[in-house]
Amino acid sequence: MSYAGLVYAGNTTDPVCAKFYGDAQEKVTAYSTDLLFFQLELNRLDDSVLEKAMASGPLEHW
Repeated sequence: MSYAGLVYAGNTTDPVCAKFYGDAQEKVTAYSTDLLFFQLELNRLDDSVLEKAMASGPLEHW
């Protein structure tokens, strides 16, 4: 998103730059909407459950 923002900030009167920025922003919004489900569900878990899951196994790396 920062690249698209910089391109647009460099020339706000260029319709191609404005479209590029708008398209990038639209995609980021769509991805964020899809990922919000996971954030909401993780927030519902007790911290001790998350800590135990992240202490070993596949989540340990993350």
